[in-house]
Amino acid sequence: MKSLDFQNEDERGMIKLIESSGYDEANLLKKLKVERLGSSDFIQIAFESESPYLSAAVVNAVATEFLKYYDASSSQKANASVAYYTELAEQKKKELDEKVNSLKIFKQQNGVINIYEQTKSLVNQISDLELSREAENKRISSSSKAVKDIDNRFSDKDRKYLEAGNTPYSKNIAILKQKVSDYSNHLISKGYTAQEINDSLKVLKNTLDAEIKKASDEFLYNPDVPKQELVTKRIDYELDLVVAKYSVESMDKELSRLRQIVISFAPIEASIAALEREITVAADVYLLVLNKLNLAKIDNVAAGTIKQIEMGIPGQPEASKKILLIIMAGFISFILCIVVIFVLEYLDVTIKTPKQFVKYTNLNLLGYLNLLEEGKIDLNSIFNETTAKYDIKAETFKELLRIIRYELSQKMGDAKSLLVTSTRSGEGKSLIISCLAYSFAITGKKVLILDTNFKNNTLTKLFKADANIESYLKGELSLQNAITETSVANIDIIGCKGANNKFIGAILNKVTMDNLEQIYGEPLKVKNINTELYNPDNDVQNIRQELGYSENDVIVLFIARLTYQKDPLTFINAAKIVLDKVPDAKIMIIGEGELRKDCSELSSILKIKDKIKFLPFRKDVKNILYSTDIYVLPSLWEVVPLALLEAMAMKKACIATNIKGTNEALKDGFNGLMFGTGNFVELADKIITLINNKETRIKFGETARETVVRQFDLKKLVKENEQVYSYMGHF
Repeated sequence: MKSLDFQNEDERGMIKLIESSGYDEANLLKKLKVERLGSSDFIQIAFESESPYLSAAVVNAVATEFLKYYDASSSQKANASVAYYTELAEQKKKELDEKVNSLKIFKQQNGVINIYEQTKSLVNQISDLELSREAENKRISSSSKAVKDIDNRFSDKDRKYLEAGNTPYSKNIAILKQKVSDYSNHLISKGYTAQEINDSLKVLKNTLDAEIKKASDEFLYNPDVPKQELVTKRIDYELDLVVAKYSVESMDKELSRLRQIVISFAPIEASIAALEREITVAADVYLLVLNKLNLAKIDNVAAGTIKQIEMGIPGQPEASKKILLIIMAGFISFILCIVVIFVLEYLDVTIKTPKQFVKYTNLNLLGYLNLLEEGKIDLNSIFNETTAKYDIKAETFKELLRIIRYELSQKMGDAKSLLVTSTRSGEGKSLIISCLAYSFAITGKKVLILDTNFKNNTLTKLFKADANIESYLKGELSLQNAITETSVANIDIIGCKGANNKFIGAILNKVTMDNLEQIYGEPLKVKNINTELYNPDNDVQNIRQELGYSENDVIVLFIARLTYQKDPLTFINAAKIVLDKVPDAKIMIIGEGELRKDCSELSSILKIKDKIKFLPFRKDVKNILYSTDIYVLPSLWEVVPLALLEAMAMKKACIATNIKGTNEALKDGFNGLMFGTGNFVELADKIITLINNKETRIKFGETARETVVRQFDLKKLVKENEQVYSYMGHF
C-alpha cells in the first residue's frame, strides 16, 4: 500500500477530497477508540461512523494492519536479539578459551601439573623425612652410648692393641662406610623410591658386615684379645653410629631442599588461583549469555502469537443522541447556575439592609438613611417645612434623619463630642455630617465641624470655609481665629486645604484633645478593638519560616506607615545600637510611606541595611504579630493607636513613646515600656532589656492583653456607649 503524495497535483486533490469528506487521519482518529479490556489480554477496537459497514471495515483494516506491523516488528526485534546474543556468546567463548590457555601456559612455564597434589606430595615427604630423621637421631644417641660403654670396659693396653691390629681393616671399613653414606644420601634425595639405589645400598651393607666379621675372625686367634665379643659389638655400634650420622646430614639437606620448593610454590599458587577465578567468572558470563541466547530463540519462535479472534461485523445504526445531549446540557447548566448563585450569595457579605448591618457588625444600630440620587439633593428643600412635599424620597430621608438625631441625642446624654467616619471614601460622610449639623443646629445646639479629610476637603468647599487647620498647627493662627462661621446659624467649621494628610494625627492630638475640650466639651478618643479577632489563641499561623527566621530568634517589629508622625528614623537609629550590642537581634520594618527612601538611606549610612528586613504593607497583620516578639511604636503624636492595641491584644511586649494617647493604654513597667519622643538611645536600651529577658516579655504580653480586654474591647465599648461625640469632623 502506497501513501498519497502531496507533491503530486492529482494526488493532492485526492487528499483534499478525503479531508473534506472527513476521512483523513485526524478525523478518523477522533472516531477511533482502542483500549484494553480491563486487566485481560484482549484489545478492543471500535470506530463510529454514519455507516455500520464502514465502521466494520475500518475496525478490520486497523486490526489487520496492526497484526502485520506487530508480526514484522516482533520478528525484527527477535532476529536482532538472537544475532546480538550469538555474537556476544562467541565473544565470551573466545575470552573463556583465552583465559584457559593462559592458565595452561603458566603451568607449563612453571613446571606445574597439579599444584595441589604436588604440594601435598612434598608435605608428605617432609613429614616422612622428619620422622626418619628423628629415628636416626635416636640411633645416634643409643649407638654413641653403647660405644662409650664398651670403651670403658677396655684397659689402655687393650685399646692400643685394638687400634694397632685394626689398622689394615679399618681402612677398608672406612671406605665402605663412605660408600654407604653416599648411597644413603642419594636414596634420601630420591625419597626412598629408587629401588636400584636401595638394592646397591643393601649390597654395600652386607659387604661392610662381611669385612667387619673378617676383622673379628682375625682377633679370635690372637691370644692378646681376651674380649673378642666386645670388640665385635663395638665395631657394629660404631658402624651404626656412622651410618646414622651420615643419614641425618643427608636428611637435613633434603628437608631444606623440599621446604624451599614448597615456599616457591606460594606465588605460583596465588597466580594460578587468580587465573582460575577469572576462568570461573568468564564461564559464568558465557553461560548467562547462552541462556539469554536460548530465550531470544524461544521468543523468536513465539513471535506473531497475537491474532484477531473476532471480526468486525456491521450492526444496527445507533439512535441519535443529540436531543438527549441537549437536555442533559440544559439540566447541567441549570444546576451549575443554581450552585454559582448560591456560592455568590454565601460569599457576599456586603451590607444591604439594617438587619444585615446588625448581624455582621454586632453593633447597635441607631438608624439608617435612604439613598438619594447624586445631583438631585436639595438640602434647603429637605429642611424647609413650607416646601411642598413633592419628593417622597426626600421626605423619607428627612424623617429618617430626624430619627437618627433623636437616637443620638438619647444616646449621647450630656456628652459633647461625636466622630463620623467610614471604611472607605464615597460613603456619604460629608452629606451625613452636613445634615446632622443642620438638624442639631435648628434645635438650638452649637455645632463645630472639623474637616480632616485632607485627601478630599468636601466639607470645607461645601461651607466655603477658610483652610485654617494647617496655619493653626504651624502657630500662625489661634484656635479661635481658625474657626470659620458658616452661613447657617449655630454651625462653625475649621477647614483644611486638602491633598495632604500629614497632619491628621497632630490635629486629633493637639486640637481635639486639648483646646476643643475647653471650648466644646470632652476630648476625642478613638479606642476600640475586636479582642476576639486579635487573640493569639484563635485562628493564627506562625509564619516565622516564611519571614526567614527561626524559632529561637527574637524579632523586633515596627509596623506602621513610614511617615513623619510614626518617626521610623528614630527606630532605625535605635536598631543600630541594638545590633552593635546584640548582633543576633532580628529587626523587621513593615510599611510604606513618604519616608521609605529616607529609611533605606539611613540604614545604608549606618551599615545595617542588610540586617534589617524591609517589607511592604501586608494584610496578615495578626499572623505577623503572632510570629514576632517585641513591638515598637515611636510615634510623635497619637490618639490611642489601634496598631498598639492590636499588638497588646496579641500578647506582645510593647515599647512606645510616652505621649498622650499611647500612655492611656501602655503603662511603663506594668504592661510594657515607654521612652521619650525621639530618644533613640533610651529606646535601644529598652529593646535590649526585653531581648535579654524572656520572662519580662511574657509578663508584659499577658498584662497588655488584660488591659486591652478590660478597657478597649469593641463589644464592651459599644454595649456601654461610654462616649458619643458632639462635634462633627471627618477622619
